[in-house]
Amino acid sequence: MSIFNDIINFVTGIANTVVGTITKVISGLKNLISGLVQEASYYVVGGITLGVIVVTLVGGVIKQEIINFGNNVGQIPSQLLTYFGPEPARTGVGGHFVGDARFQVITPTLIRLEYAEDNQFEDDRTMLANNRALLPASQYQVVETATEFFINTGKMTLKYTKNSGKFNADNLKIVYFDATRIVDVKHSWRSPNYTPNPLDWGPLSYAKVVAKPEFNTPHPTQLGGWYRDLDNQHDAVPMWSGLLSRNGYAFIDDTKSAQVKGTNWIDERPFHNNIWKPGDLLNSLMGLDFFPFDGDYQDGYVFGYGNNYKQALADLRVLSGTTPLLPRKAFGVWFSKYAPITDAQYRNELFPAFRAYKVPLDVVAIDTDAKGPTAWNGWNWETKLFPNPTNTISYLKGQGADVILNIHPSISSGDPKLAATKTAVGTDTLGTGGASTYFFQWATGIINSSRKFDVNFKFTPLIFDFNRSKHVDAYMKLHDGFDATGVNGYWLDWCCDDSNVGGQINKGEFSSDNWLSQVYAHRAESKGSRWIPLSRIGASFQDQHNDRQGPWGAHRSAIHFTGDAIHSWPMLNFQARFAAAEGSIGQTYVSHDVGGFQLKPFPNFFGCPVGAGTPDCSDVSPELYVRFVQLNTFQPIFRLHAGASAGAKRLPWEFEGQFKEVSAEFMRLRGALVPYLYSAARVAHETGIPMVRAMYLDYPLSEQAYSYVHQYMLGDKILVAPIGTPANAATGLASKTVWFPPGDSWQDFFTGEVYSGGTVQVINVPLQRMPVYVKVGSIIPLAPYMDYSSQRPLDNLLLNIYPYGESSTTLYEDQGANLDYKVANKFTKTTFTTSQNGRQLNISAVPTLRFTGQVTSRAYKLKMANVGAHAVSVSVDGVNIPFYSAPIPEVAPGPLGTAVQTVGWYRGVGGNLHIQTAKLATNVAHNIVVVENDE
Repeated sequence: MSIFNDIINFVTGIANTVVGTITKVISGLKNLISGLVQEASYYVVGGITLGVIVVTLVGGVIKQEIINFGNNVGQIPSQLLTYFGPEPARTGVGGHFVGDARFQVITPTLIRLEYAEDNQFEDDRTMLANNRALLPASQYQVVETATEFFINTGKMTLKYTKNSGKFNADNLKIVYFDATRIVDVKHSWRSPNYTPNPLDWGPLSYAKVVAKPEFNTPHPTQLGGWYRDLDNQHDAVPMWSGLLSRNGYAFIDDTKSAQVKGTNWIDERPFHNNIWKPGDLLNSLMGLDFFPFDGDYQDGYVFGYGNNYKQALADLRVLSGTTPLLPRKAFGVWFSKYAPITDAQYRNELFPAFRAYKVPLDVVAIDTDAKGPTAWNGWNWETKLFPNPTNTISYLKGQGADVILNIHPSISSGDPKLAATKTAVGTDTLGTGGASTYFFQWATGIINSSRKFDVNFKFTPLIFDFNRSKHVDAYMKLHDGFDATGVNGYWLDWCCDDSNVGGQINKGEFSSDNWLSQVYAHRAESKGSRWIPLSRIGASFQDQHNDRQGPWGAHRSAIHFTGDAIHSWPMLNFQARFAAAEGSIGQTYVSHDVGGFQLKPFPNFFGCPVGAGTPDCSDVSPELYVRFVQLNTFQPIFRLHAGASAGAKRLPWEFEGQFKEVSAEFMRLRGALVPYLYSAARVAHETGIPMVRAMYLDYPLSEQAYSYVHQYMLGDKILVAPIGTPANAATGLASKTVWFPPGDSWQDFFTGEVYSGGTVQVINVPLQRMPVYVKVGSIIPLAPYMDYSSQRPLDNLLLNIYPYGESSTTLYEDQGANLDYKVANKFTKTTFTTSQNGRQLNISAVPTLRFTGQVTSRAYKLKMANVGAHAVSVSVDGVNIPFYSAPIPEVAPGPLGTAVQTVGWYRGVGGNLHIQTAKLATNVAHNIVVVENDE
């Protein structure tokens, strides 16, 4: 029986299933191209005789593409083995071993490639491969001949030439295919050597401004990306690549990443023994390589996803771990300021103002001034600011705020806790800080005399090596005193200290930012807290503008603090796409300084950046401030923050007129959005799909999704197109060109105006509005006003409904702060579904007593856009409720049949229909039906 090298009929399939069988095997034919004839016997595996690798392709693949693909795959093997996972093991190590190579099929669209010249393979975790021991089994085919090895997953085909050495473009071929295309996957391995640019280190890096206009232009193939921080930037920065690409695949070289051992120690990849090769000694001397006998080693991951970008993020979640669920308070309003704020100011000024202006506040982040004896890296409370720190923190928490404290990871020689720290370190020693540590410890005194210049200057900064477990333990113990006063979490301001991870900071093998964030996250979890640190990601301060080991794993352990950006219109416009871009690395929690941190680049003699909010950069632009507030209202985290300069105003009441009123109203809206945001965060936790979604995640087949990068989806219902330029001076209106995706109509969140999908519109809005739209048919759950999100049980839920259309929304709820949601599955999901073209709302039942604080009855206040004029009756569970000619009084609703049931409906302004129900039991289903006069 003869088989031809180029006769490969690929028919498509569904992931994890190989559909179809060979229709016939042609005998006695000659090879059409090479003339090579191979005799083969086909073995029956699982009762099925297969003659070729069968892969199903659906839709428009032309004959030549099939021939080319067949040539790429190479000669048909003489043995065919259909393999169904889990993977085989050898001494407890999973994978398929082919000489010195190992292949692990993680999912049909994710394969690990590993080559070890000494046949010693690695299974320790890295920051990227966090779940290596838990990789799921996949169904796929394995094929071997005497010279070649094949894997066919139904989505990717891999061919490796046996005994051909380390992986290269010739001996390892990988092809991804789906219904529309075939892609030759390129795997480009990094050079084993890495030399950072000295100009990217320390204060020089901090002062480096890299913004260029072209960075706002969408990349032709790269989708999204990441950047460590926006310190001193006033415009767009050149983001490093993430996982997503229009090429339809990604390759991550994980070879040089350090291994993770336990929760507080990392190590370099182990030495791989090698036999002597001619020229080794000479090459090692020429390259100053002191390990000339380290054998060839490679470790990488191929993601093949085509246009299904959500699949890529799901695969990243499988490999790298899930995004944790933050405390519910994290999705409310935060306040901080880089200024020495006293206990009296919190009690007598800040909180009274928030309450007086009806602005909610959930988190207070205390900046570095509250620490002593040095403001920068002190490990004690500064009693001049907080005479009784425990009482201060108790007051803040009594006002409903979680407390986050700013930390810099070094310690001064004059710190009272230094002696205990040295004892904990033992025979190890603390290092002496370099230029960065000295500069910033001293600068806290230079910038402002209130920051104790003489004390900061007097002491020597000392640094840690976070590659040593004793150093990690000693460093983390420094936090115990702050914990004891009630601090909930930490803001790891790793911006300028020389503390590092075993010198690997300059070797390209590890991200110090990510590593220390992970240590903080593990510590919090061990204490039953959900508060992962607020931190920069993906590099280190000493090399912040370089593409180092990367951001992998940061989504598990950091709220991305984007740093000290400048108050300017170009920066606002860039931030409108930044969080969506970081979805490409799985990062869902991105936190900007609302309004920007500073007015000028650091140091200020750099002058005023182009496009600044004010002509001379001496003050905040009120209009720009409001637009920053509006953008961040619809971002994962809303955090007011600024430097201490006189012009750095960030609170609504620091402005006048409409600027005060509009900014306060949007902060109230932020508080109302917490139920929707919290539910979107749960989706990110379960699926890897970020809260803020670039348009191509939901609309990958629409070309406009790749060019309209300054708009995004928040969750799966809300389209946000933030204003990024000043208003027209004559009209007072700001403009935004908005693409409305096809397949749905879109309703203005604020006005109810409807726009057709598949269109592009120029939207003009006054200061009090921004372009935000909801899919017609959607339900948006909102909370009534509270001073903080846990002030009252959510037993009177607001539902904004956007007829005419049908959809469903899930409200996620749990205790809000502890870990029961993941260790005991203590949570509920209430599903709201619209039917009858959006005029009937069905509310699902939920189990009772799943978590502490769960409500057992709930009232609903509905606002249905554009329905009021035609409504003639409203029923709740089949019972008509009364019509009111005016708004129903704001009285807390009671159960049906009580004097305060407050059940009824009325027609509001703008054609909106308002419905208030009594409290309804949550453990049974309910329906609310609107009848219109055209029915």
